[in-house]
Amino acid sequence: MTGLSNPEISRRAESPTVLVVSPCREELALLAATFRENNWTVREACTYREALTILCHDRMPVVICRRSLPDGNWKDLLGQIAVLPDAPRLIVISPEPDHHLWTEVLSMGGYDVWVAPFDADEAIRAASRAWQSWQNESSRAYQHWRPAKVLAKGAA
Repeated sequence: MTGLSNPEISRRAESPTVLVVSPCREELALLAATFRENNWTVREACTYREALTILCHDRMPVVICRRSLPDGNWKDLLGQIAVLPDAPRLIVISPEPDHHLWTEVLSMGGYDVWVAPFDADEAIRAASRAWQSWQNESSRAYQHWRPAKVLAKGAA
């Protein structure tokens, strides 16, 4: 591991956050260690239900989810994420290359598909792009929303 650090993320006051959802303990440990070594805040879940509990309480910009979970799958998680006000970017992990899965994930609103095993540096780069995409959308939404709030105050 090179300890790759994204300069854009390093300049930000808050560290990027990722939720890793996988029933595979080795995969969970590897991803958590990779992200923590690169100054990310990491939350971990082994099941769909654990992931939902975390998503109900904490704002998550990026969610990395194994294709299949013991109690659901990536589609179930995406359905829940889609209704959040600032929906996280969903990255799906597949144990084998699957063009159909990649097409389906992207067409349904997911962000990316990774094939395990994956390169740690590339995982950080790809997750950083997802986080930056989420930040940009969140900033645009806030900028768009704020003037309406100010006008509402002025009119009162």
